[in-house]
Amino acid sequence: LEGEDPNASPEMLRAGEEVMKWIADYSLNPDGTTPNGNGYASGDFVSYFMALRGLERRGSSLPDHPNLQEMPYWLAYETVPGYYRYDNRNQSGGYLSLSPTLAFLAGHYGGVAAWLQELALGPERRWAGDPGGALAALLYGSFPDTPPPTPDLPLTRYGSNMGTVYSRSGWGADDSCFTLTMEPPGQHHTHPDKGSFT
Repeated sequence: LEGEDPNASPEMLRAGEEVMKWIADYSLNPDGTTPNGNGYASGDFVSYFMALRGLERRGSSLPDHPNLQEMPYWLAYETVPGYYRYDNRNQSGGYLSLSPTLAFLAGHYGGVAAWLQELALGPERRWAGDPGGALAALLYGSFPDTPPPTPDLPLTRYGSNMGTVYSRSGWGADDSCFTLTMEPPGQHHTHPDKGSFT
């Protein structure tokens, strides 16, 4: 995808795009959630978003897939106000760092995704976490001089991946959040904690 081989096969490119579309269709729900926790959205999708960037450079419209466009909204509700991190549920650890996933989402969709990327940079606005995240930022990250505005989103949302109900008092650093998990136990990277809350 990234090479400039003059003998590159258009058939292989089309086949790759079909596989990538299948992942967007069936590994992401229409509300942008994955079957796993928030940490897996970045970790499991590292290669996917790098390949997606390659397809985009070849004229593919796959980055406009509606399930992909919803992903930053789900991840925004997973954040903990004022802590530059995700909620630590479902074996995800709560670690929010710059990743190829966030760099692509912020660069392509802006808005809420750009706000997430700003959170990943932390209060010092610097790269942290795995080197792949920094590499992604160098390749196609976009970092405005002024931080993006706090999102103006509804204060409640339902996540279909694990039956998660999110509620917040607001989107500022001093606000509170309450999350109720109603996942089926034993499925994917989840804990048997149906009915738990944070």
